[in-house]
Amino acid sequence: TPLGSSPVLLLPQDWAIGLLYVKVAFRLLLLPAMQGHPWRALVLEALEAGLPRHHRRVLSRDVLVPLLWTLARLLAVPYALISCVLPRLP
Repeated sequence: TPLGSSPVLLLPQDWAIGLLYVKVAFRLLLLPAMQGHPWRALVLEALEAGLPRHHRRVLSRDVLVPLLWTLARLLAVPYALISCVLPRLP
């Protein structure tokens, strides 16, 4: 985009692509090759029982928190390297 204009955000399109990613991730997780994956049992339990209140807590504690922590580290490490280490190099 040119410098003076604002970007165009297509929220319905972004939601549709996000939903597609979630569906693909769930289907990949349910493949027989993923039998030993620790999240598989949680996802299968949530799909069978629905999402009552305690399942939301378990899923957020066992799935969402580790996932968000990993994503935060993936963003924080390069930022820390660029902002702290790179300026000190000669």
